[in-house]
Amino acid sequence: MTTATAKTARKIGLVLTTALATALVAGCSKDVAPAFASSASKAESLLAKGKSDKAVTHAEMAVLASPRDAATRALLAKAYIGAGRFVSAATALEEAMQLGDTSGRTVLTYALTLSAVSRFDDAQTLLDRYERNLDPADFGLAITVAGRPQQGIQVLSNVLRGGTNTMQVRQNLAYAFALNGDWRSARLVAQQDLAANVLGERLGQWAVLSQPRMAAQRVAALLDTTVSQDAGQPNELALVNFPTTSQLALETSEAAAEDLTAEVASADAELPAFSAAQPYEVADAETPATAPVAVSRVAAAPRVVLPKPVSSIETVDLPEPKPVVVAKLEEPVKAAPSKAFAAAFVRKPGDYTVQLGSFDSAAIADGAWAKMLKRHPELKGSEKSVTKAKVDGKIFYRVAAVGFAKSSATELCGVVKKRGGGCFAYASARTLPGTISEATRVAQR
Repeated sequence: MTTATAKTARKIGLVLTTALATALVAGCSKDVAPAFASSASKAESLLAKGKSDKAVTHAEMAVLASPRDAATRALLAKAYIGAGRFVSAATALEEAMQLGDTSGRTVLTYALTLSAVSRFDDAQTLLDRYERNLDPADFGLAITVAGRPQQGIQVLSNVLRGGTNTMQVRQNLAYAFALNGDWRSARLVAQQDLAANVLGERLGQWAVLSQPRMAAQRVAALLDTTVSQDAGQPNELALVNFPTTSQLALETSEAAAEDLTAEVASADAELPAFSAAQPYEVADAETPATAPVAVSRVAAAPRVVLPKPVSSIETVDLPEPKPVVVAKLEEPVKAAPSKAFAAAFVRKPGDYTVQLGSFDSAAIADGAWAKMLKRHPELKGSEKSVTKAKVDGKIFYRVAAVGFAKSSATELCGVVKKRGGGCFAYASARTLPGTISEATRVAQR
C-alpha cells in the first residue's frame, strides 16, 4: 500500500478487500506475439507510475494485437479506470467477461463501473448472479454503491458477526447506513473508531458523496481515481469485430464470409447461413452456461482504495438524524436472499430482439427453433420471429427471439456464444439490411 493510499484510507475509511490494482491483470500471458507483449508490458509499467492516460494508448494496442484475450481486455479496463473513463471501462470489462473472465475481481470492478455510469439495475443483476464469487465484505460495499444500501447493511452486519470485526468493515457499515439515509446509525457505528474531530469531517464527506448526482464520484473515490469525460471505447476495439475461426467457418462461401465481416463491423451482422446441404445441428446442453464457476482467491495483501478528501466539507449540512436506533451487533440479522446461480438469467421484457440464426430455407429455419429451445432453455417463454431477407442476391430466413430488455438480450447472447452458437442483439424498432417481409411471430409458452 502506498503512503498516499494509506493517508486516503485514514481520511475516508472505506475498504475494498480485493486487491484490484495489483490483481486485475493477473494471468496475462507472455507467450504471445512480441507486439502484444511489448504493448502490454508498457501499459503495466505506465500504470505503476500513475500515468494512466499514456497507459491507455499501449493497452489499446495490446488489445488490437490480441483481441480475444480476456486478460488483455481487463488490462485495458484497468487503464481506463486509472484515467477516470468509466464508460470505456465498463465496455472492456463486459467483453472480458464474454471471453470467459468471471473472476471475482473482474465481476466486482465491472459492477462498480456500471454503478459509476448509473446503470444500477445492471450492476445489481451482476452482483446477484456472482455473489458467491465475491468476498462478502466487498459484495456488501458494492451492492450499497449499486443502490441497495439496506442489503449492504445486512451483509456487512453479518460479516461483523461472522468474526471479521475490523475497523474497515465497521466503517463500510457506517457508510452503508449513511447512503441509506440513516445518519444516526452511521454516526453511532463510525464513532467506534474515530475521534470526535475526525468524525464530523468524515460524515460530511459521506454527505457529499450520497447525493444522487455523485454516482461517478462515489466509485471514483473507491477506486482512487478522478472522473474524466469519456466518449467510449474506440469502435475498432469492439469484440464483435474479432469473430472466432469457428464462427467464420460457418459461412457457405467466400463472398458470404466477406459480407458477414463487413456487416459485423457495422453492427448490422448477418449470422452465418445454414443450407439444406448443411443441416443445422446443435448438441444438447449438458452443462448450462449459468453453472457455478469456481474462482480462486487472489493471494495478495488487501489494498485499501478510498475516496480522496472533498473540499469545503465544513459547509455541508448533515441531514437530521432519523429516530432509528442502530441494531445491536449481537442480534441476528437476516441476510438478504441470494439468487441461485443456475437460475440467474431472468428474461426482462423489453424492445430488443436476439437473432439466433440465418438459414436459406424456411423449413430449416422452423426446425432450427425447436433445437434452439432444447439447447438454450433460457429461451423458454419467448416469442419466435422468422424474417425473410435478401442479402447480396441471396435469400435468408432469420430466426430470432423477441421481447427482451436490452440487458437481458445482451446477457442471453453471452450465454448462447459461450455454448458455441451465433447471436447478436438489436433494438426491435431497427430494420436490418435486406429485410423484405414482416416477421412471422409465434409465441412459445
